[in-house]
Amino acid sequence: MKLSSIFTDHAVLPVGKPLTVWGNTAPDAWVHGRIGGQTSCVQAASDGSFELRFAPLTAYGLVEFTVTDGVETIALQDVQVGEVWLAAGQSNMGFSLSRELPPLDPKELQRSDLRFFHVPEQTRLRGARDAATAWEVLPDAQSECGFTAVGFHFAEAVANAKGCAVGVIQASFGGASLASFLNRENAMLYYPLPEEAERYFRQPVNDTQEKVADPITAWLREHPMTWTEKEDETDWQKAGYDDSSWTVQQLPDSWTMAGYEYYGAFRYRKAVEIPASWRGSELEVSLGMIDQQDVTWFNGQQVGATGEGLEYACFATHRRYRVPAELVRPGEANLIAVRPVSIVSMFLHGGFVGPAAEMTLTNHATGESISLAGEWRFEPEQKCEPQLTTLQYQIMGAGIQHSLSIMHENLLKPVIPYALTGVIWYQGEADSTESQMAKSYYEGLSILQEQCEKDWNDTLPFLVVQLPGCCMPQPYQETGSWAVTRQAQLDFAKDVETFPAVIADACSDPAELHFPNKRVVGDRLARLWLYGADAEQPDSAKAHGPRMLAYERSSHAVELYYDAVGEGLAWRDGVVSIGFYVAGVKGEYEPATASIVGANKVRLECPNIKKITSVRYCWSQNPGPYLTLVNSEGLPASPEEMILE
Repeated sequence: MKLSSIFTDHAVLPVGKPLTVWGNTAPDAWVHGRIGGQTSCVQAASDGSFELRFAPLTAYGLVEFTVTDGVETIALQDVQVGEVWLAAGQSNMGFSLSRELPPLDPKELQRSDLRFFHVPEQTRLRGARDAATAWEVLPDAQSECGFTAVGFHFAEAVANAKGCAVGVIQASFGGASLASFLNRENAMLYYPLPEEAERYFRQPVNDTQEKVADPITAWLREHPMTWTEKEDETDWQKAGYDDSSWTVQQLPDSWTMAGYEYYGAFRYRKAVEIPASWRGSELEVSLGMIDQQDVTWFNGQQVGATGEGLEYACFATHRRYRVPAELVRPGEANLIAVRPVSIVSMFLHGGFVGPAAEMTLTNHATGESISLAGEWRFEPEQKCEPQLTTLQYQIMGAGIQHSLSIMHENLLKPVIPYALTGVIWYQGEADSTESQMAKSYYEGLSILQEQCEKDWNDTLPFLVVQLPGCCMPQPYQETGSWAVTRQAQLDFAKDVETFPAVIADACSDPAELHFPNKRVVGDRLARLWLYGADAEQPDSAKAHGPRMLAYERSSHAVELYYDAVGEGLAWRDGVVSIGFYVAGVKGEYEPATASIVGANKVRLECPNIKKITSVRYCWSQNPGPYLTLVNSEGLPASPEEMILE
């Protein structure tokens, strides 16, 4: 007899939930189980599979757990009744506690009430029914904690508040799309090209090692890219070239944010004045991370390059190149030219990912540095065809975590229908590389939530983490998909009578997608559960930040009413947000002057717009520093769009 691997020593069972225990034994054998004072009996099917069902347990604490088929008895040790949460999503949910900064207080690991079950990360078209792993208790050292940091801090806060054991089932995979967590039926419903989705699901299963290893490269080889010829063959890398007609961009940033939503090659130039005291010194040019390849010149001479051909995995590599002393011209402008190339959508598809602090020109001898962040001039050079889009990733099959249903097969199926208290969901970056996907994210979340409730045959709280901030902070950006995804996450959360865990203000490094302080994320998720609508004593101001509820419009102004304000709205650290933008009947957004005029009211004024028809707050890829509207608990208002009827 064998139980599913999710039934092991140190397991946690949720209080107040019907329980199902499944496994395999001899065909037609009778199986008896006991959990606490309850018993259950069932005859195995002809293939030996069985499911034992138990009524909900009513109290926290240790519980007896035994299963027998008359020949063999399995008795689990240290089984606790408490809460069990599915922690699902992509790499930020999977970010391990071992990597978190600042480090934990060692005392935080000296407890036995937190348990973790980490579903193995695989990308097979047909996943295994069993996860082949086990429940784990906390190790002695943080360096040994390979499980989710977000899940840990969420569980820690819940356990501290409720005095019970908390189990976290981790089902996450870096870069996974929302559609990959949908089952076949729902994926076909959600995917915008149903005929292609149907063709994808009809294809024979191809889980060969070659296919799983690198299907993107295989696709690129099968679809040779052509490069548009550029007529201008002048020496654009040299100082004498006239770039006055080129576009100006503040770096680090992606060219996507400048309106060029495609992959290809671009040209960037920046003139840097070098002190006379640097004469005869070797320098280092550091450009931070570039998505994906690059060639870099200094005063017309190539000083470095990263990637070539079909390489795309160098998007997270810092670029640091040596500049020989003989190329340096102290006391005059020196020209740095960079040709970044992006051939597939990986992260921001195109440009300088940063961080700003890593963009420097440094004197090796003295350690002095000049910042290279800020204003650069650039122009598109060539567009690569065909464009490999995120939508295409979703029908590439084995080896691609974006692929339709592949995370459902590999991460969710092995733990269905293990009883849950609820779901915490941290995902969305993979669905924000293209505007079409971002706009449909609300629909996808709604389908996923309904799917989970059907799979687990239960009404489940579904708590969502909003996207973090990324790229250079901006109070407002007309283009870009991250703001659209955040709005979808907010709309979904409102529909399920909760709120997203707003975290864009928590990221200190604008270029770090995987910011290392996950405590704030787990704590804000826990607030939604401990003080939200389903709590024993709900308190919206402790659960989440303020949200727009209603408005009153007057000439050139509008007053917004918020809930969840607690004792009243405030500006964090006294900094009035410049992130409010308004539009009139023409649909063109302009900045508005904001002021708090009541405990729950903000007044926006814009002299250029007589009748305000729409409001946007912190509508950008990275609105972090501008998310200063908070409630009395210090929780930030969400980035948000409100259409005024």
